Amino acid sequence: MKAYSESGLFDGRYDNKVFADRIARLPLARQPGTLWRYGHSTDVLGRIIEIVSGQTLYQFEKQHIFDPLGMTSTKFVLESADERARMAEPLPSDTILKLAETERRAHPEWESGGGGLVSTLNDYARFAQMILNGGQLDGKRYLSLAAFKSMTSDHIGPGSGVRGIITTFREMALATVMALPCAPIREMPNRRRQVRLANSNGIAAAVPISASTQSWT
Repeated sequence: MKAYSESGLFDGRYDNKVFADRIARLPLARQPGTLWRYGHSTDVLGRIIEIVSGQTLYQFEKQHIFDPLGMTSTKFVLESADERARMAEPLPSDTILKLAETERRAHPEWESGGGGLVSTLNDYARFAQMILNGGQLDGKRYLSLAAFKSMTSDHIGPGSGVRGIITTFREMALATVMALPCAPIREMPNRRRQVRLANSNGIAAAVPISASTQSWT
């Protein structure tokens, strides 16, 4: 991982285009299909969405996910004084979350595919209900049946040839559920792998999420 730590991947200002250009010059950390761990694949996917759609990642998410679901308080940057006043801050003792939040706010220009959105519990409940319903809500389908099946299938379990810090899909799902009232998982080599969960009055918690919803970090 020395190449990554010395690459300046997170130096200065950068958007998805700059980030993708930077990481494209680095070697893969592992041979594909051999190790599961948190990485930057969804960050790169965010840039691919921008290229294909001709929109910024947030514009695309807002048009196709947030607005149709009625998620009016979900965004990368809090714009108004009222929104900022409702933002719950990390506890003084939570140095890991404080660092992650400082880094997130230092780069408002980066609409990361791997994390950085802030939201409310009301908004996230709409998103979670859509997932619970198999990719649809209020008569509108957001995920095809094939995509939903792939997202909820075990790709890293026995016989897959993949090893990692979490070894099965069941363990990954369990780790996500068990972490809901807790601080983010410590064993993460990259940044911003939390989703901010909030009630209607402000942000309440930060939790890690699976790859299928990682733009929620």
